[in-house]
Amino acid sequence: MTTSTTVRRPTLVAGLAVLAVVAYAVDDASFTYGNLAVVAAVGGAVLAVSTGLASREEPLAVFGASVLAPVGGVAVLAAMALSLSDLPLLDGLLDPFVLLALAAAGFGAVAAFTSGVGGGAVGRAFSVVVATTALPGLAAVGAIFLELDAQTGFIAGLAGGIADIAVTPTGRPIDVVVFFVLLAVTARALAAAADAAPLVELAPRHRRDAVARTTRWLVVVCLSIWRLFAVAWVAAFVALVTGAGQSMVAQVPSTIVSVVGTLASAEPLRPLMFATIAVSLLSYAGLRLARLATGDHRESLRRVAPTVGGGVLAVAVGVVYAAQLVDAARESTPEQALPLLENAVRVFGEPALALAALVLPLVGLAGLLLAFAALGRLRAVPQRGTPAAVAAAGLVLAGAVAGVQNASPGFVFGLVAAGMVAWDTGEYGVGLAAELDRRAPTARVELVHVAASVVVGVLAYHGANALYGATAGSSVPTTPAALAALVAAGVGLAALVAALAD
Repeated sequence: MTTSTTVRRPTLVAGLAVLAVVAYAVDDASFTYGNLAVVAAVGGAVLAVSTGLASREEPLAVFGASVLAPVGGVAVLAAMALSLSDLPLLDGLLDPFVLLALAAAGFGAVAAFTSGVGGGAVGRAFSVVVATTALPGLAAVGAIFLELDAQTGFIAGLAGGIADIAVTPTGRPIDVVVFFVLLAVTARALAAAADAAPLVELAPRHRRDAVARTTRWLVVVCLSIWRLFAVAWVAAFVALVTGAGQSMVAQVPSTIVSVVGTLASAEPLRPLMFATIAVSLLSYAGLRLARLATGDHRESLRRVAPTVGGGVLAVAVGVVYAAQLVDAARESTPEQALPLLENAVRVFGEPALALAALVLPLVGLAGLLLAFAALGRLRAVPQRGTPAAVAAAGLVLAGAVAGVQNASPGFVFGLVAAGMVAWDTGEYGVGLAAELDRRAPTARVELVHVAASVVVGVLAYHGANALYGATAGSSVPTTPAALAALVAAGVGLAALVAALAD
């Protein structure tokens, strides 16, 4: 049976074989990179579960994705960062890329079971991560401002001065800028409230058409004012700062200048604007909450799940465990960088640093997901058998980077061989799934192919080691030569596996 859709997931036995190969390679890498290799691979696996959940429609699944995505991202990026903290400081600059490649291998191996890659899953996971980042990001900014205000009192004084200017006209040109800002905000808030309010449903039947037209007209006018003055007040502020305001005002008819000046300096107008903004925002918030409670609960919960899930969790962890997180950072920070950390704690405070430590990995994770989605759109990642391709590419790239850093030849050849076996096994399982369906009884055929692929990988590994041992003393190896030899070994192993598959 053939399918018209692109098949990405292998059959069960092939998927388990890919997972076992990746686990063996990560265990081998742990002898060189310690527990960081395991942490990075497990973080990639958690991300695969998260991206798989993000592509589902259930609110609970999206909630789980928003919780697991920060956990996986923090694990991967923390392992990458800690790989640079060994003494001498920043000794292995390419170590983070090896760990990132191992994380990609773990991601691909687990994504074969979770549908966490391909078909737009990564793009949806990116949107969940962005929504998750919003709340802790705002909390981090607020914590920074509160700490600075507690030390200097400058922010409270500045806010009080801005509030005085906003409420009470001063008789100076700044009143025009404030008037433009308030008018733009008032128009936007009124448009949001009018668009959300059920005015047509509440109107009498014979007047509903007229109410609908009036509502549309009001929303269009308010949005036009918002867009016009959102640009105009910026231009007015720039003109005020640069001193070009007088020359610009001189070209405007005196009647318009007089009307704008009168409106800007009118004391009763500003409280009216503030009241309109408050009533509009309260109405909009109340109507949205009412629709959340009485409308489509599934869709509403799905929209708020990312923020309520990982966002609230990150804020709670950052605020409650701020001291513990900062203490852990002190213990893992090299002695040379410890004064810099202490200065940051003294200036910004422990809650702000703890929240920033949680936000930065989320931002990095969003960047990695965006880059991966871009590679998929550019067809750099195969559409068929995507999980196996990601797992194999991660292992081969880890071997390539480790080889550039003069890692042991056995370790490098082992990663390359494991990557090629993972690719061959996963691709074979995807082919069976495309031809016979994933539920077909193909375990015996798969086991035979997996065993043959492993035998070829082992032979290629020992052959590469024997060739390296025979030529080790012939010349002084260089990094380009070692990389070229690694690529040649990978191409040869790929040819052997391809021959076996045929």
